[in-house]
Amino acid sequence: MKNARATVDWTNVSSPVDGLVGAIPFRQGSLVNSSNILTTVANTSNVFAYFSLNEKELSTFLDNLEGSTQAEKIKNIPEIALTLADGTAYEHPGKIETITGSVNATTGSAGFRAVFPNEQGKLRSGMSGKISIPRSVENVIVVPQKATYSQQNKTLIYLVQGDSVIQRAISVIPTPDSKSYVVTEGLQTGDRIVTEGVATLSQGKKISIE
Repeated sequence: MKNARATVDWTNVSSPVDGLVGAIPFRQGSLVNSSNILTTVANTSNVFAYFSLNEKELSTFLDNLEGSTQAEKIKNIPEIALTLADGTAYEHPGKIETITGSVNATTGSAGFRAVFPNEQGKLRSGMSGKISIPRSVENVIVVPQKATYSQQNKTLIYLVQGDSVIQRAISVIPTPDSKSYVVTEGLQTGDRIVTEGVATLSQGKKISIE
């Protein structure tokens, strides 16, 4: 009798954690053994988001954080935002917890892990999205995105010199409204740029200033 009860108990499978049940590939009555994976259970009360930055982006990112060690810098990273695949903003901010200690030799990037609260279960394992990390800058030049154009992975702008224009490569950070760029390199206070009709210009073209 005891052996029979033990055998029956083996037919009851329980999960050691609470969470969402994944696909169940077996039907009722299917013969299974200990080597079969019946399903997966994901605890999604907190969801991890993984993303990466290349070497240049990583150096710039860390240089702009307070702290003398990476651990101190991670603590000083502000809360981050998540934009879902459908373009909507996830309502809860997240926090970056870890940064890999090495750069992947194949991809040339370092991995980040952030955590987002997920009490409503809106986020699921395997979803994709866009991570936004806020950054405060002071005493910078801001230009409209329509004044720039891209060429060979560079952001260019037309600088006014006398009665003609010259191309100038600039380093930029997009603003949250996606309408302007913060210029981190390439322009100085007092430089004059073209903001209208950029598509009609070329290097050295004469212009009239109104």
